[in-house]
Amino acid sequence: MAEFVWRVSWFVNRNIDYEDISFTAERNRVVFDGRHENLLIEEIWKRRKGVCRHKALLMQHMIEYAGVEARYVGGYVLANITGEHRKMRLENIDTPMEMLAFATHTGFGHAWVLVHDPSTGWYPLDPTRQKNPLEPVLYDDLPVYVGKYSPFAPDAMPLFRLARIEEYHAYANEVKYGDLRIVESNGTGLVVYNPRKDQIDYYPGGYALVIPSYFNWTYEKYFMGQLPEAQISIYHYDNRYYVKITGIQMPLYILRRGKPIKPLYHSGDYYVYDENDMSIIGGRVYLKTPYYVLIEDVKETTPP
Repeated sequence: MAEFVWRVSWFVNRNIDYEDISFTAERNRVVFDGRHENLLIEEIWKRRKGVCRHKALLMQHMIEYAGVEARYVGGYVLANITGEHRKMRLENIDTPMEMLAFATHTGFGHAWVLVHDPSTGWYPLDPTRQKNPLEPVLYDDLPVYVGKYSPFAPDAMPLFRLARIEEYHAYANEVKYGDLRIVESNGTGLVVYNPRKDQIDYYPGGYALVIPSYFNWTYEKYFMGQLPEAQISIYHYDNRYYVKITGIQMPLYILRRGKPIKPLYHSGDYYVYDENDMSIIGGRVYLKTPYYVLIEDVKETTPP
């Protein structure tokens, strides 16, 4: 099976010229269903042109037609445009220009395909950057979302999730809390574009990040706002603070003196914090996150 999907990737690479053109099927459309994807695929094949997302979509459908499980992926390419593909520490990427310096094609957004081989699991294939028929796997591709086709490049969405190759199956868990967005990183990292500073901030994995909704206008439109509501409960007991967010498995990304506060331990549905790590004023706790301060009432009792 491996050689078959590799050769499909190479077929798309050689038969679809890389050119950023306008497709009728993409005009004024944000969310694609199966019918509109098929219309776009017909147009791509007829014109034999497209960029990375068009090549990825075509390849995905070709191998799915043959019975192979596949997923469309959007993300980045952390590779130097002018030199060899060398790695860069994610913590050192602070601005859009730095990200752009380690990307390829028309910008730092990219798209490719995930393929499932029953004998080896999931692995990436990149029909745009493939260099020969039997070398399609490029591990410097950095996934942001896995799922349905989108006409948006990932860099058009202010909020991103980082994932490692072996963690493609781990999806971000997202909920609304008032006018805020809480996104769980599921143990991977988070990349957030801060429009106020025009910079990209990287946060290590394992935390739920709270972001004001006005940072997420494109992201909100893409997911059509179909997110469950969250509830936050905080209890003070025996010199500890117990924090619970419904629907979220990870602790909040709480800052103290500019650094994240790690919970002492996880107890049932609660993350337990040291009493000295919380800012309490008038019986309310002030949880400082990278972009917002959550103000919550504290219940002076044993958590249920």
